[in-house]
Amino acid sequence: MSRYSKALIWGVLIGALGLVGFSLNYINECDQRIGLDFLFNIRGPIKPPPDVVIVAIDKASAQRLNLPRDPVRWPRSLHGRLVDILSQEGAGVISFDLLFDEYRDPIDDNRLARSIQKAGNVILCGAIMSEYIRLRSGGHKAEGSVMIETFVPPIPLLAAPAFATASFPLPRVPVRVDQCWSFKLGNVPTLPVVMLQAFSMDIYDEFIANLAKIDPLQTEALPRNRASLLTYGKLQNSVRSIRDLFENDPPLAKKVLEVLDRPQAFKTDDKKTKKLQAIMRMYTGEESQFINYYGPPGTVTRIPYSKVIEGGSGFDFKGKAVFVGVTEDLRAEQMGGFYTVFSQKGGENLSSVELAATVFSNLLEIQPIGMISPAAQAVMLFTWGLMIGFLCRQLPGYRAAIIVVALCLVYAGVAYHQFRENNLWMPLFVPVLIQAPVAIVAASVWHYRNIHRERENIRKAIGYYLPNNVIDSMVENINDFKTKSDMVHGTVLYADAEKYSTLAETMSPSELKQFMNRYYEAVFGPVQKHGGRVLDVVGDAMLAIWYRESPGVDVRVNPCQAALEIAAAVAAFNADSPNSRLPIRIGLHAGYVSLGSVGAHDHYEYRAVGDCVNTASRMEGLNKYLKTRILVSDDVIAGIGEYLTRPLGKFILAGKVNAVSVNELICRREEADERKIALSETFSRALEAYRGRLWNIAIDLFENILAVNADDGPSLFYLKLCREYILKPPPEEWDGSVTLGAK
Repeated sequence: MSRYSKALIWGVLIGALGLVGFSLNYINECDQRIGLDFLFNIRGPIKPPPDVVIVAIDKASAQRLNLPRDPVRWPRSLHGRLVDILSQEGAGVISFDLLFDEYRDPIDDNRLARSIQKAGNVILCGAIMSEYIRLRSGGHKAEGSVMIETFVPPIPLLAAPAFATASFPLPRVPVRVDQCWSFKLGNVPTLPVVMLQAFSMDIYDEFIANLAKIDPLQTEALPRNRASLLTYGKLQNSVRSIRDLFENDPPLAKKVLEVLDRPQAFKTDDKKTKKLQAIMRMYTGEESQFINYYGPPGTVTRIPYSKVIEGGSGFDFKGKAVFVGVTEDLRAEQMGGFYTVFSQKGGENLSSVELAATVFSNLLEIQPIGMISPAAQAVMLFTWGLMIGFLCRQLPGYRAAIIVVALCLVYAGVAYHQFRENNLWMPLFVPVLIQAPVAIVAASVWHYRNIHRERENIRKAIGYYLPNNVIDSMVENINDFKTKSDMVHGTVLYADAEKYSTLAETMSPSELKQFMNRYYEAVFGPVQKHGGRVLDVVGDAMLAIWYRESPGVDVRVNPCQAALEIAAAVAAFNADSPNSRLPIRIGLHAGYVSLGSVGAHDHYEYRAVGDCVNTASRMEGLNKYLKTRILVSDDVIAGIGEYLTRPLGKFILAGKVNAVSVNELICRREEADERKIALSETFSRALEAYRGRLWNIAIDLFENILAVNADDGPSLFYLKLCREYILKPPPEEWDGSVTLGAK
């Protein structure tokens, strides 16, 4: 599979991860808690619409007017006075975020009722009561429960003259309030919706006229104008009927939305056109909406209750939507406020009246927080995951991380721009905090595994040429590797094949390569088996070494065993290749060796350097003269009794000054038969006679050996020397050493 295909597959997996996250409620809740919070806090407070004002029942007003801290105990006649003042100053619509569900003082109650009747634009708030009813089977066994929600209106004395009544349901658990109902309990409008319709009464005629243009038959059942709306029944009933119309006829809602895209079709002024668009969006919108908060508590224009009562507010209430309710400083002493995205900064929560004013403002300004459709979100998350997944898999780890982080910043910037300018909430948690980190981390792990695998392959490849400890040293510091060398004590094994040059002439290079690979497979096996290290291969020659920092028996015993097994393996190899035989010769010598890099400029090789290496090479060459296969020095077999060896005398090898005591390595002692033991003993006596200048005795002993083994090379070699020394004896200072002028 190509790298491109792997990157594409990885991109598809990251895209699929986004779809999985998008489908999980918990992830969506995280996006709401984290992503929405981030967008609000980056955007900060914004200016609320000027048409909305809160008359705050606050602590300062309670103190100023010498009233109880509990707003329920405030006299309702005072609220009636407030309504009179607001009505006289031209307030467009007035709502009370207070519950008037119980009768109090009859005089106060009637005073407030008269004021509400006179104003004609007051909306009162009711309560939503929730009750869980257990469901039981015929055997009276509980099988579950169902929640029944009931609207509790204000007392009839106040509800009758009110322009409308509505509820504003909010969660009663300590969670952050991010969204609220527009319609609930079967398209029952909530307080902000009823307030918007009441605030837009001046354009109701245009609203019905535009609906009639789209579908006159469907709108016949609705109040035809503002006057008929007021006689139709309570305003909330009309709002519910209009909502039902759009719910029951989705094509009509679609046509209305199409008209909204052509505001020039509205023959009215800009302000009325905006109201018309607002109520159309409200009726055709979702039953719940995300709240577009303007800021922390106090952001929406707020006038203290006491200043309005005392006539010193200095505020122009004409045409305004007025919300009257308990603000957070006084409510905190009663029941506390509601936690919002801005609560964590100032530590204060938002009161229900400011929440209602905020939601109303969103509807009026057509500025609730919107979301792209689920289908568009799915496509966006999959495409995003495909892109970053492909990049992370295709590019090196650090570059991919930088690019993906940059893309996340761009994405966050686009999300912020859409949120600030269009009130559009794009998902942040899944693409930025799940898909991007998973893509980066997983791709980094993937890249690391690939790099690690490549390094292991390189290490394995280098391991064919260098020991592991040398590779470690080279990786740690390549500069030291060029000059560093280790002085060790060990045994060098030098092996060479006979007739290699002749064989090379009869084969093509490729055939010779394949043949030599099989040959070295037989030769290298015993070296590795017994802990040796092949350091050099040139043509048919091999140099192996066993070493340690200080002298030890194991670095001399193991090479001897390896040499015997190499000879046996080559013999078996030659038996399988009768037409291409390579008899082997082996020389072993022990001593100190320098291990390190040898070379210059841009070419270095790891080599063993020292007299020990040269001596082993010369001893391998000595096999040609003695017709032997394995020769070892006294330095190798000293103190080792498990091998049968035959002393072959002292030799001054080619290029050397000092003589080396040479022995033939025959076999392990337990494998020796009587013939091999007798050969070794007889040859030792003959060699002693040779050293003692007893030429005739030595000749007789060598001839006795040859009578049994006519091809014994050492006996033939010394027999020839003895006969030469009879004719021309060596000098008096001769110590029995044999001098060789060539390898």
